[in-house]
Amino acid sequence: MKSEKETIYDYAAELKLLAFKEELECTLSLAAEENWNHLQFLTELLGKESARRRECRRRSRIRSAGFPQMKYLHELVMEDMPKRHR
Repeated sequence: MKSEKETIYDYAAELKLLAFKEELECTLSLAAEENWNHLQFLTELLGKESARRRECRRRSRIRSAGFPQMKYLHELVMEDMPKRHR
């Protein structure tokens, strides 16, 4: 018979909750130390999952945009830009 943790890991894998799986042990320890209730625990884990997915979506959008190269604002040379765009 599987332990509760193993079952949670299986569910997280099936639902593709990668951050949930990665952060479970750490969050369980923190929750035990700080006496969190189940809502605080779930809020923390789901918040981490949400942040991971948001970051993945951002990266995916940048990748799918097909930019020839990545440019950052601090790398921009204003003098190289047309006058109307400065």
